[in-house]
Amino acid sequence: MCMFPLAPVHADFSDVPSTQFNADAISYLTTNQVVQGYSDSTYKPLNRINRAEFIKILVGATTDAETIQGCTKSSFKDVNPKEWFAPYVCVAKKNGWVSGYPDGTFRPASFINFAESGKVVTNALAIKASTTPGPEWFAEPVEAMAEKKAIPSTVQFFDKDITRGEMAEMVWRLKADITDKVSSTYEEITQPLPHIQSCDALKEKFDEYQSRVTNMYLMKDAEVMPMAPSLTEATTSAAADDFSQTNLQVAGVDEADSIKNDGEFVNYPAAETAGRLKSE
Repeated sequence: MCMFPLAPVHADFSDVPSTQFNADAISYLTTNQVVQGYSDSTYKPLNRINRAEFIKILVGATTDAETIQGCTKSSFKDVNPKEWFAPYVCVAKKNGWVSGYPDGTFRPASFINFAESGKVVTNALAIKASTTPGPEWFAEPVEAMAEKKAIPSTVQFFDKDITRGEMAEMVWRLKADITDKVSSTYEEITQPLPHIQSCDALKEKFDEYQSRVTNMYLMKDAEVMPMAPSLTEATTSAAADDFSQTNLQVAGVDEADSIKNDGEFVNYPAAETAGRLKSE
């Protein structure tokens, strides 16, 4: 029988209760001064993360502040060097972690899915798989993540837009060499229906649900989260609750998090994403 004991309390943020399944990972990022969260003392772990936020957290967790601040080169034609995320994107491109799109854009406001994020993270941390399970462009990086037990059980599809909590979880597991957590495998993600492999995996799904219910009461004037926009569309409304509402300079990209340390985004050869994975 599956027993679901309460998780330890990590009260770094008002919206990360003891039942939040990414609590340890978020605490790790906070303790290591990678993030400070939003001005209202929240982390917003269930919000999808866009490319700008994703690169900011990844570069902040792997690169010293001096290197970040010293990277001022214009990296992509849609990344103004004066934007808050520009130095982080600059570092990522300089290191070969991202290469953008064939049209020379980075598309900072677009959400990032698991397959894309896995490729960037494994590039940044120089993680390689011992075997490649398939011919897809994402097969090797996803397998590398699986071998490191770094795929949260809440990730059940390759093209799932990842959340801020899942991003923290992946970085924590890889940087801190956490191998005792429930992790999905490449084969499980290929299943047409969600696969729950154990009581621990079921507990994480239970915690995920409980976290979402809890956050409904924690959030003031909560609104229904919008569907992710196509990568071919500009995000002009800041994707509703997915971004904060201060210092907005690029459509859909706001400085959602403070960072104290102050792959590739796949070159799609043909179509964009209404079937991102199918186009590869």
